[in-house]
Amino acid sequence: MITDLTRFYRMTLHKSDELILLRDELEIATLYLNMEKHCRNNNLDWEVNLEDGIENFLICRFTLQPFLENSILHGISAQTPNILIRIDVSYGDETVLVRISDNGIGIMPDKLAELRQSLDGKTIAYDKHFGICNVNARISSTHYGDGHIDIQSSPGNGTCVTIEFLQMEGVEIN
Repeated sequence: MITDLTRFYRMTLHKSDELILLRDELEIATLYLNMEKHCRNNNLDWEVNLEDGIENFLICRFTLQPFLENSILHGISAQTPNILIRIDVSYGDETVLVRISDNGIGIMPDKLAELRQSLDGKTIAYDKHFGICNVNARISSTHYGDGHIDIQSSPGNGTCVTIEFLQMEGVEIN
């Protein structure tokens, strides 16, 4: 776990740009999930599925982590003691689609409506949904991908977050 933590901080502090390669964002996400798995008595598993070449596009730094954290913190329950998170990254029409889905307890309809309203308004409230709304505000900017977030969920059936943003080509910087 210390090795993962060291790599996590090294990757997040080494690259100072707001936009990073999707490959690097996925490595940061995997390191985060590894650490969470150690803290959660191994009741966490995940899969990452990528279309060929897509990992070379740019994404806002820390786009995935708030959604992964919510899948874990809000998804684990007596009914779903073991969480499976899937991260699927695919091509859209001139866009990149990232889907994060889990088998957790889901989101109650009133909370989901409140969250969607915050996303639609592109507001950042420090007391509610801060991480998700912060990501939404950044990726919806034309500079950072002109993207949007869609959340589908129902109680007992897990949650699926779709993050879509323009394909922006990146170059490897060491």
